[in-house]
Amino acid sequence: MPVIVKSAKRISEEIGYGRETIPALVAHGGLPAWKEDGVWRAVYDELVEWAKQRRVEQQGRRVRQ
Repeated sequence: MPVIVKSAKRISEEIGYGRETIPALVAHGGLPAWKEDGVWRAVYDELVEWAKQRRVEQQGRRVRQ
């Protein structure tokens, strides 16, 4: 069974972004999280994969600049 991270605070701690950015990251950055009963939730392994992918994308942009 997947580990569910519950709360904007926990999610933001896992991904290294502020809590207030979660809605924008979900809408525009592909963050794999959802709001259920007023609480932000995400599958831990999906957060880790998302963060790894973002790091790879950021490193690629630096190399091309």
